[in-house]
Amino acid sequence: MIDWVKVTEVKDIFTSQNIITFLAENGIEASEINKTDSSYAGAFGKIEIYCHQEDAVTALHLIEKNKI
Repeated sequence: MIDWVKVTEVKDIFTSQNIITFLAENGIEASEINKTDSSYAGAFGKIEIYCHQEDAVTALHLIEKNKI
């Protein structure tokens, strides 16, 4: 993941999966890193969403434009 950059972070797995699916539908490969604390059922921490550096601006624009 050398050329990958974080484009957003969310609190729940459902939102992260929606964003990753939405980005894939728009031709942007994305991945997540789950940094939630599993001991507390995801109550603490965030899920970070990454994409390739060259797609970051487009991904941010799509996420903001569609409010996801």
